[in-house]
Amino acid sequence: MKPSPGQRKGIRLVKSDVTKPYKVVLDCFDGHTDPQESRSLQPLSSNTFEKGYMADGVKRIPVREGRIRGTLFLPPGDGPFPGE
Repeated sequence: MKPSPGQRKGIRLVKSDVTKPYKVVLDCFDGHTDPQESRSLQPLSSNTFEKGYMADGVKRIPVREGRIRGTLFLPPGDGPFPGE
């Protein structure tokens, strides 16, 4: 995915809650369309899919220790987990 034409540079898609997937709608139009005019056109085909960030069973543990802030993601199972 890329930014729409004319969109300000440097804008990124940031997920605030990684436990919930994005829902992405993909519309297919005949030929090239402008993003503003595509709202009024009927797509030839359309599909909705989810973009997830966490696999099932992953534990999300907030870390707050002194001045350290972060999140620890632990995969399911007994391990070993490379990089531990």
